Amino acid sequence: MSEERLKVDVVVGNPPWASRREPDRRSIAWYSDHGLPMPENEEAWAFAWKALRHLRDGGVVGFLLPAMGFLHNQSKEAVAARRQLAETARLLRVVNFADLRFQLFDSAVRPAALMIFGPSSEDAPGYRFDYWMPKANLNLSMGRVITLSSADKGSVSSRQLADDPSVFKRRLWMNDPDAKLFGYLTALPSLGDFVLEYKKVRYKIDSFADRWVVGNGFKPVSKQRFSERGHCRERSEAIRSAPYMPIESLRILAQDRWDLRPFEDEIRRTGASQRFRTRLRWPSRARATRDNRRPAD
Repeated sequence: MSEERLKVDVVVGNPPWASRREPDRRSIAWYSDHGLPMPENEEAWAFAWKALRHLRDGGVVGFLLPAMGFLHNQSKEAVAARRQLAETARLLRVVNFADLRFQLFDSAVRPAALMIFGPSSEDAPGYRFDYWMPKANLNLSMGRVITLSSADKGSVSSRQLADDPSVFKRRLWMNDPDAKLFGYLTALPSLGDFVLEYKKVRYKIDSFADRWVVGNGFKPVSKQRFSERGHCRERSEAIRSAPYMPIESLRILAQDRWDLRPFEDEIRRTGASQRFRTRLRWPSRARATRDNRRPAD
């Protein structure tokens, strides 16, 4: 029997999450031949599509997948792929482990989600599926037991998934009253309406002296690398004259600008700082860690 004709009742697995760029990967060739989406060349998408093709009627796939790529990514390609998956397959249950990221896997780079789905006929009507969102707690840290409260058990309809690209992310943190309030707030202007991106206005930034502009931050010098040949460092009067927000300050809800002081040490790279009439500066490339946010390596 050829591989394409193989049919099974259950497929269970943890597909590769890689987004490698090699154009000769089998997954790239397979999804291209079958005309299926594979956002950002995420390997797990190819496994999800292929698993569906090997199911008998009534069969089930259970995969541990990257939550960002399958549930939270808002790019046009990812949203379209998510909608197509909900139409091509029948989602049965989605368990979003995003809040348990560091409790499940101590050095996790990306959060995970368990997705259970099966085949769907083309004329199938809309449907609902379970959406569970367990939250971090001591039971998991101490006893390796995942606790799921009734507040974290809900459902999502295929229509909601099609109409609202952020439904998984919103439902992760919102109950029904929260969602109603969020609906009212979304009618108000967003922060993006008031903040300009430096890369878009860099050549005419002097015309926006009264506007907030966000750009790539500066890079502090690594004192451990002073002795390395070619490790240059410099001083910037623009940086030394503006308030400096340490990455550690991002753990708090609000920060009073008047409590901040300029960054006095040498720096490795100024970023866009030289062109700003800046209200605030912080180091570039902050990323999430277990306890807070800090500069990326």
